[in-house]
Amino acid sequence: MNNKRIVQYYFSHKRLIQRIGLVAIAVAVMLVTWLVWYTGGIKYVYSHSMYLPILAAGFIFGWPGGILVALIAGLALGPWMPIDTTTGEMQELANWLYRMGYFILIGGLSGLVNDSVKRYIDYLRWLARHDIKTKLPNRKKLLKDIRELISTDKPKRLSRERNLLIVVSIDNVRELQGAFGFRVIHQVIHVSAASLQKQIDKKLTLYRTDSNQIGILLQSAPNEIEAYLKKVMGVLKSTVRFDSYSVYVASHAGAVCISAHYDEPEIYLQHAEIALAHAYKTQRDYVQFSSSLELTVQRNITLLGDLAKALRANELTVHYQPKIDLASNSVCGAEALIRWHHPLYGDISPSDFIPQAEQSTLILEITKNVMTQVTQQIKEWREQGVSIPIAINISSHDIMDKDFVARLLNELDKADIPGEMIEVELTEGALINDLAHTQLELLRLSRAKVVISVDDFGTGYSSLQYLHRLPISVIKIDRSFVQNLPNNDGARHIVDAAIGLAKNMGIKTIAEGVETPSANAYLRKIGCNSVQGFYYTAALPADKFIAWYREFQPLSVD
Repeated sequence: MNNKRIVQYYFSHKRLIQRIGLVAIAVAVMLVTWLVWYTGGIKYVYSHSMYLPILAAGFIFGWPGGILVALIAGLALGPWMPIDTTTGEMQELANWLYRMGYFILIGGLSGLVNDSVKRYIDYLRWLARHDIKTKLPNRKKLLKDIRELISTDKPKRLSRERNLLIVVSIDNVRELQGAFGFRVIHQVIHVSAASLQKQIDKKLTLYRTDSNQIGILLQSAPNEIEAYLKKVMGVLKSTVRFDSYSVYVASHAGAVCISAHYDEPEIYLQHAEIALAHAYKTQRDYVQFSSSLELTVQRNITLLGDLAKALRANELTVHYQPKIDLASNSVCGAEALIRWHHPLYGDISPSDFIPQAEQSTLILEITKNVMTQVTQQIKEWREQGVSIPIAINISSHDIMDKDFVARLLNELDKADIPGEMIEVELTEGALINDLAHTQLELLRLSRAKVVISVDDFGTGYSSLQYLHRLPISVIKIDRSFVQNLPNNDGARHIVDAAIGLAKNMGIKTIAEGVETPSANAYLRKIGCNSVQGFYYTAALPADKFIAWYREFQPLSVD
């Protein structure tokens, strides 16, 4: 048995050890007293055996126990114990008092040492189960408490009240730390925990489960779970005071009910964090865990692993959706859209794997793969006498990659095609991550004649602040507005304003998601330069696209 197990055994069987120790010490004092008497009195060395029960008392019961046993031992070997049992000569008062004092000193010191060691061990045990900065119980303590809840759960009780685990995360950690330093997170966790304890009218236990997470255990009736989740998020949405500043805290929550279904507490914490991740992804305040949610998350995670393999095996393909110039009714370009046929799941929508890839470096590999395929396809079509500019979608990770521009220009050189044959589409959000860096990179592309367009225009951040600062040639009006044309007044006003603004700034416009003749006709009427959408065709593989292109007959003016 190693030292750790000895300590654990002692603390888990402390009362039993004290009971056995009490009896053993009492017996030892009596045995030593009898031994001293039986061997002839106090003048012989056997009296030193009394130190053993005194030290044992100090170690087991601390300094009070050590002093008490020392007093008893001192009296047992004191006034009634002769120096020599044969002659009957008794001890001087000073002698046995001195011995008793020495016993008390040894018993007290041994007890103090033991108390200090136990206090330190208690502190280490507390430290192992608490966060030192906020004094809140930590992840290890939460798992221990969940295990106890599992072992005490009874079906009758579960039908009335459920043990609910909520995990809340602070999402703007980087911004807070960048502005105020690491100390702000400890303060936010501490203040948020105190607010929850004060404002939630329910007994709850709070934990710091991660550097930016708070765990909450409470009991709730099934029909009250939603209400408590709303209360928790309502408390956390309030600002937190840090020094002289009011700090806004962005947070999401995931929740799971604890039952006797699983024996391992880690499973419940994992489920709560799955729900938390889904809440963050979908930008909802909170999400309750469900088995279908777990399957979705597992599928997404496995997809990332499969995606890495698909990239290495060149299994991702590019389809092309044409862009139609409304003035001439001719094909003026195409957009490259990635496609993935999974061996198990079949055709997977880009919306199912691109957002996950953007959370990792896989998005850079995907962009490299698309750039290579597109530039080689342009080269092949040019050799066939077909010259069609192609737009590729670029993420914020790509534009922040210091090698992106050089890589794209290198692909153009390898394929021996001019820059104007490539258009890069960036979302509004990608443009503002680091505006100064983005401006420099886009200027490099612009000097190489690469066309730069803003995708999903009007759906993200304020566009006016960068339209005049960046070399943008095209803005793409988002499909959410276009699909409601021309009957929806709100969508019509937004599209009219966007096209009017672009004209005044000398920027071309393209509308995506055109699906009806009426939308197409309205866009032509208000001066939109080009369109794309199912009204003309869906995205097609390269061979089918070129066949469609050769057979395309310009539609009559609507």
